[in-house]
Amino acid sequence: MTGFFLTILGVCALSLGMKRHFLQVFPALRFSRARQYTARFAGALLLIAAAFACVSDAGVGLGLTIYVAYLNLAAFGLALVLAWRASSLREF
Repeated sequence: MTGFFLTILGVCALSLGMKRHFLQVFPALRFSRARQYTARFAGALLLIAAAFACVSDAGVGLGLTIYVAYLNLAAFGLALVLAWRASSLREF
């Protein structure tokens, strides 16, 4: 389960590294290169940590399969949220 939460956080951080999605969630803030690179770096680290968590829980073969499934679920869920309810993310 740790791998799933790390995957969700990683995908969210990677999406905030894009100007369009950053301004959808934080319209009052200015999008800068420092924020872009920080979000992308954090997203990459979180996804790597999620992969390690999945592999340590279930072994290499099944762990990577579970990680890819988590990655698909997280990306699909975030795409739905950003498409229809991006304003609800401002509350967090």
